Amino acid sequence: MKQNQFWTLGLCLLVGLAFAPGCEPGGKGEETATTSTDDHDHDHAHDHGEEGHDHDDHDHEHEHEEMGDHGGHLAKFDDGGLFEWAHNDAANLVTIFVLGDDKKSLAPVAYKKAVITAKSGDKVKEFELNAADEADGKAATFSLEDPALIAALQLGVELTIETDEATHHAVIKPHVH
Repeated sequence: MKQNQFWTLGLCLLVGLAFAPGCEPGGKGEETATTSTDDHDHDHAHDHGEEGHDHDDHDHEHEHEEMGDHGGHLAKFDDGGLFEWAHNDAANLVTIFVLGDDKKSLAPVAYKKAVITAKSGDKVKEFELNAADEADGKAATFSLEDPALIAALQLGVELTIETDEATHHAVIKPHVH
């Protein structure tokens, strides 16, 4: 019964993908950063015009999401470690890259388990990721092909990578396509 509820939730979210704005697809369904003359996006009561505007006369809080070398979103674990998460909607693929301090190089970890957890009300669904580049019990790239996981990104998810030394945790905020 619970499994049917998760599939129903996933199907509803997938239908919503077709009608919601968000990341613009690149050449092979990969995400690309968008550009504008405005250098930011936020709601307020004035027109930017074609030339943008000067911020000297008012304050705003801006959250600019930095994109990584793998075409994904750069983020931090709660302990400060870096990772990049990417999605290929056409292939129903989500990939996590554990990164070094330079935000570019892969930093393999001696992992036990890598999981993305989606929550909707009192329902919890875990997606166990596969190590894509395992060598000697270490990996830096984890992925899973699952349309329900792509849909869950719209609600926000939690990433947990368990290692011998620590548990790395991060919240990935809702990501609407």
